[in-house]
Amino acid sequence: MPGTHTVTKEYSLAYPRPLVAASGDELRAHHCDRQFPGWIWCTTRDGQEGWVPQSWLSWREGFSYVLGRDYSAKELTVRAGDVVSAGRVESGWAWVTTADGESGWVPLRNLESTVRQLSAAELEAGLDEIRRAPKDQGRLELIVRRPAENEREALVSAELDVSSGLVGDNWRVRGSRHTVNPFGHGGGVGCADPDAQLTLMSSRVIALVAGAKERWPLAGDQLFVDLDLSMENLPAGTRLEIGSAVIEVAAKPHTGCGKFVARYGLDALKFVNSAVGKRLRLRGLNTRVVQAGVVQVGDGARKIKCQN
Repeated sequence: MPGTHTVTKEYSLAYPRPLVAASGDELRAHHCDRQFPGWIWCTTRDGQEGWVPQSWLSWREGFSYVLGRDYSAKELTVRAGDVVSAGRVESGWAWVTTADGESGWVPLRNLESTVRQLSAAELEAGLDEIRRAPKDQGRLELIVRRPAENEREALVSAELDVSSGLVGDNWRVRGSRHTVNPFGHGGGVGCADPDAQLTLMSSRVIALVAGAKERWPLAGDQLFVDLDLSMENLPAGTRLEIGSAVIEVAAKPHTGCGKFVARYGLDALKFVNSAVGKRLRLRGLNTRVVQAGVVQVGDGARKIKCQN
């Protein structure tokens, strides 16, 4: 997962001449990586070759694909004991930066997170503080945009739109099923779920689970608010005014998944998915935008109406 890691096993780069390509470049796919599913061996028009993340490719026709963003297949040689910062994780590999500022790909299995994950007892000890969150008038503490899978941008302000949710976020793409097949087709495009257009999480919960604020965005939610998000306080249909926008709470539950475990630990997952956790909506809640507007960190988050 993203964050600070210690190298537990040395790794030597296998490809000294890495493939480097730009967003929009056309690549030819050859075969999948059996050891690390999710990677495809590709060649560029000028003859470069290397492994490319499957999720970064869009099928064009035949064996031809288009790269969705700038990319380098550069790997790093690291030694046991090195401390690195991981900025992105893709199918068993992490893009890391060393203390000397050098960046490249390293197998995730060669790394160990240095962030301590809280025990069940420590998490449960924080419930009283979570329950003290304001019920009617809270505060927007953090805005996060997800421009692409495993990418996060902390924003000072953002635009909320009725049709696209948080403008610039990849909600529509995340709601689809994209399967890159190097042997013939690229799969279909599904519809984004309107009841999961925008997700909120309690700032008190994420502060407990994640610790440092720079680790909050890893949760994958867009808005972090200091407000009681419990089912009792915000039943489905409740509307919240944040900035000049209005959002409506959806009935669809928002639960922890495998990525949540990887980022915050198994005890954290059990904590948010417990019976108490579900009643308090510790993992957060799903909403949709019903009135477009602009939100800024520091704005009030006000309960205004419950739709019957």
